[in-house]
Amino acid sequence: MADRYGQLRVLLGGWLYELQGHYDGMWIAGILFGALAVALHWPIRESDERQRLQAA
Repeated sequence: MADRYGQLRVLLGGWLYELQGHYDGMWIAGILFGALAVALHWPIRESDERQRLQAA
């Protein structure tokens, strides 16, 4: 999934660099998206599949 948007990230990064003259906005966006990914995946609890199969 990440590779699908690689060209878009490069395009937006170049556009933002030309607009502002630095990459600070992309660093901030990357950190915010990373924190969002952590928040969305934090409640996921993986279960051991072997325990479920032994109980059956």
